[in-house]
Order: sequence, then C-alpha cells, then structure tokens
Amino acid sequence: MRPDDDSRAPVSAAALPPAARPVSPRFGGAALALGCLFVILMGSLIRHEWNVYANANDAVAAFHVFRDTLVAMEKVSAERAPTNAALGDARTMVDEPPAPLAAARADTDAALARIGEQLDANACPWCMPEQLTLQHLEASLAAARGNVDGVLRQPLDVRSDDAISNAVTQMVFVARQFAPLIDASQIAAADRTNGSLGALQMARFAAMLRDEAGQLGSRFTGALVRSRPLTPAEQLNVERSYGRVEQLRLAIESLAATEPVLTRGKFARVRERYFTQGIAYVTAVRALMGGPASPLPTTAQFAAKYVPTMQPIVAFRDEMLDRADTTLLRQRRAALVRFIGISMAGLVFASLSFALVLLFRRSVIAPFTDATRAIIAIARGDLSPTAPSHPYRRDEVRALFDAVDVLRTRSGERLRLEQERNALIDQLTKMAETDSLTGLLNRRGFQNRARVLKTVSHDDAWFVTLVEFDLDHFKRINDTFGHPTGDEALRVIGNLCRDTWRREDIVARTGGEEFAVLLATKDPAEALQTVERFRAKLRQTTLHAADGIVFTMTASFGVVVAKHASMPAIETMLAKADSLLYRAKTEGRDRVVADTPETA
Repeated sequence: MRPDDDSRAPVSAAALPPAARPVSPRFGGAALALGCLFVILMGSLIRHEWNVYANANDAVAAFHVFRDTLVAMEKVSAERAPTNAALGDARTMVDEPPAPLAAARADTDAALARIGEQLDANACPWCMPEQLTLQHLEASLAAARGNVDGVLRQPLDVRSDDAISNAVTQMVFVARQFAPLIDASQIAAADRTNGSLGALQMARFAAMLRDEAGQLGSRFTGALVRSRPLTPAEQLNVERSYGRVEQLRLAIESLAATEPVLTRGKFARVRERYFTQGIAYVTAVRALMGGPASPLPTTAQFAAKYVPTMQPIVAFRDEMLDRADTTLLRQRRAALVRFIGISMAGLVFASLSFALVLLFRRSVIAPFTDATRAIIAIARGDLSPTAPSHPYRRDEVRALFDAVDVLRTRSGERLRLEQERNALIDQLTKMAETDSLTGLLNRRGFQNRARVLKTVSHDDAWFVTLVEFDLDHFKRINDTFGHPTGDEALRVIGNLCRDTWRREDIVARTGGEEFAVLLATKDPAEALQTVERFRAKLRQTTLHAADGIVFTMTASFGVVVAKHASMPAIETMLAKADSLLYRAKTEGRDRVVADTPETA
C-alpha cells in the first residue's frame, strides 16, 4: 500500500450494528398492560368497598325495621293492659272503646304503620315476604280487636269465662306473630355488619321479656273479672309464664357473661322494678286468690300496679337498640369514608401513574432512544448528532410498588377481620342454642333439632317419643338450701341426662326446672324403660347442701309416643306432654304418665 492511501475508509454495512427494535412501542405496550392491571385491581377494591358500604347501609335499614318491629310488638303487648282492664269493667261499650284502650290501639296502629313504611322504603330481597307477614298480622289484630269489642258490648255478668279467655288469648297470639319479622330483620342486620349482634340479641330478649311479662299478667284476667281463684289450667299457665320469664332472665344474664358492658346500664333497674317488685306483686295477688273472701283487685287496679314495673324492661330494650344503632351507623360511616378514600386514592394513583409514565418516557426512554440513534449515526460516519443528557428519576416507580404493598396489606387485614366476625357469629349462634347452666340444649335448640328429626327418613316401624319431666318441689330446694344448691341440682340433672340418654337423643332444658327428651326407637317400650331407669337413677342420686344436709330429688314425667311417619308438630307434642306431666303432678308426683299409640 502506498503511504498516501486514505486510512479512514467508511465502515462497511456488514460492520454496522443490527437495527434495534424500537423501545418506545414496547414500553408503551407494557405500560398499557400494567395500567389495565392497575385499573382491574383498583376497580375490584373499589367495588369491594362499595359492597361493604352497601351492606352496612342495608344493615341500618334492616335495623330500622327490627327496631320498629320490637316497638310494635311492645305496643301490642301494652294494649293488653287496657284491654284486660276493660274486660273487667262493669260498663258496657256502646260505640267506641274506652279512652285508654282507644289510645293504646292508636299507638299500636302508628307503630305498625311505621313498619310498613320501612318495608316499602327498602327494596330488599327479604322485604316482600315480610310485607305479607305484616298484612297477615294486621288482619289477625283486627280480628282479635273485633272479638274483644264483641265481649265489651255484653254486660259484665253475661261475659263468660271462655269468652274473656278467648279474647285475651287472641291478643297474645297476635304478639307472637311478630317473630318472623324480628327474625328476618335481625338476620339481615347482623349478617351485613359486625359488632352489633350482642346488642341486637339483647334487645330481642328484652322485647320477649316484656311480652312474656305481659302474658303473665294476662293470665289473671279471667279470675280477677269473676273474683274467683285460679283454675288448675290457669295455675299451669301462670307457672309456664313464670318459667319463661325466668328463662329469658337467664338468657340475658348468660349473654351478658360474654359482654358484661351490655347490662351495666338500665338492666339493674329491671332487676329492681320487675324481678323484685313486679314479680312480688303478682305473687301476692296469686296468694290472695287462694284465701277466703280475698279482697282481690279489679283488672284495672291490677294493671295500674303491675304494668309500671315493666317500664324498665322497655327502657333496657331501648338502651340496647341505641347501642346497636350507634354501632351500625359508625360502621356505615367508616365504610363510606373508606370507599371515598380508596376511590380518591385510586384516582390520584392513576393520575400519578400516567404522569410517571410520561416522565419516565421523557427522562429515560427518550434519552435512551436519542443516544441509540446518535451512536448508530456515528457508526455510519455522521459525527453531527450528540447524545442528549436527561435526568434519570426512580423514586416515583418505587412509590408505585410501595402503594401496591399497602393495598395488599390492607386486603389481608380485611380478610382477617371478616374471618374473626364469622367465627364470632358462629360462637354466638351456638351459645344461643345452649343452656349455660346444664350444658344441654335450650328450648330454641331443642325445637330446631326436633324439626330436623321430623324430616329424617325412617320406615314405618319407627316411633318418636317425647319425654317431658319437671323436678318435684324444686322451689322448695331453692327456698331451703339456696339458689346455688338449686343450680348445682340442675347441673346434676344435666350430667345424669348425658349418662342415661343416647348421643343421638335430643335432650334439652326447656325451662327453669323443666327438661325434654326426644328420641326415635323401633320399640316404644324401650323408650319407656329408659324413662323409668332415669327416674330410678334420679331417686338414688344424693346431693349435698352447703350446710352438709344430704337430700334427694324426684321428678314427674309426661311421655308422648307417635309414629315417625305421622309425627305431629313438635309444639303439638310439647303441649300434650305438658298435659300428661300435669297429670303426673296431680296424681302424686314421682311417676310417669304416658300416652302411646297402638303398635299392632
């Protein structure tokens, strides 16, 4: 080669770097995919928060129906007081009922109207059946009032005991028809939120206690109108009402054992006014009915003395309703705040992400593209382009991933809270069906399982036996040895039941000292032998009082046997067993009175 040859020959095409795929479109596609993923995640989170808020709002609406239903039930119960007073009044109604009764009816109608307004205002899945229930209830109330008015139009000496009893019973039946409305609204309120179940259940117990207390007073109406002693049937109904009132007191105190704060307020007044003064007054009137020439009060005087003792129950119910209302409103407000906050956060995050994409493209992609083009141009011999200098910022990208971590953490915390809520609901449901003293089922749990047993498929050879027994002279044990000894006696009965009856048998404490057993066997004699064996075990069981005295117990039994294929409603069997149990009591106690079908 000669020395004057040019050594800066152009670079050949083969020596040039291959053409690079454009980075900007790939980055745009990735950014779009990440943006879509972000929108999906944020949309799911916002939708979840909206559902939480909607559920909280539905819970508040359901609570309003629940509260208005409890108030309406109390108004129907309260209407019985002026009704009973009017039934015992010598004045005959001509056109309009007495003013106190008319005022009570107006209060009841207004309360029922509020329920109807709430159901009409709520477009909820459970509202339509409850509207039909409300219409049926209003029709039953109208019929019961018409029956009462028919009796009031008769002179006092013409009003028969059966007519008075039927009028009172129909009014009691109306109050019991509120149960489906209460169940549906309580479940709707509790299922859509958390933290309010205890107060809702306590308010329901208080409403039931007010109704049962009113029924206890109504048991005396017929006897007070005629100034006569209570009949045996009325005596039995009074004892049942006593037992139900005591059962509700135990239920309230059992629930309060898990949430003591629920009974630190007005429940103390309930103990003082009703369980002390009200029950004492009823007991005193009952004692007067057994004496000769007893100066019995009129129905109006009885109501004026007894009804005010039930007012603290209503105040306690309202306290629980206010507590539940506060909890539900607070949760709805918190859910709304979370929904708005997350929605705004999503909007802010989306805006920041778009800005970050633009900034990253301008600060990283654009300089990288410009530098690549400049390098390729220099490689081709064009020295004019220069690689521009741009700042490279990473803090915004890091913040985006930190935000995703925050969202993940919050979703995990929400799942944990929901699991804790479900566990609490399961625990309270179990407690609601279990008697805390004996560990057996309570009346509610017994009836639920009895209905399930009725649906179990058995052939025609199977029988269903209902055993209802009641401790003899249990009140004497409490009065002689004290309530702690009485409680220990009930626990002994619970243990004896577990030792005697089979695991598949349904055993429950249905009242104060009342127990029930439901079992399926192929031979009714087998069930009766088990009853006799249990009765013998009970007679042989000794208990020790606190002062060292040793005593034993006996019980009276009523047994109803039916073929499983034609098993009647459990309420019907309980009523028949009650009658047989009463026979066992009247025939001397410590015996079994059974009613068995023909097995041939």
